[in-house]
Amino acid sequence: MPTEAQIIGGHKANLHNANTSSEAKEHSKEVLREDFNVVVDGNKTKNLDHVAAGLKGAMHNDNIPEESQFTSAEKLGQIQK
Repeated sequence: MPTEAQIIGGHKANLHNANTSSEAKEHSKEVLREDFNVVVDGNKTKNLDHVAAGLKGAMHNDNIPEESQFTSAEKLGQIQK
């Protein structure tokens, strides 16, 4: 039985394989997003849980400008939709 990391790795590999169809790539993107909360952004994949954690940290960090804290809150709202 493959591990979660192996499944994610297989779908990521599929996205970069020139020999796979666009339908297969779309399926891999959908599986990554729906089952593993991972989004493909160009050639990069982002775990949305990690992105959300970073934005939450920025919202509560007193060392960054207040405007940046509000921007982080807005982006977090967009991610969680």
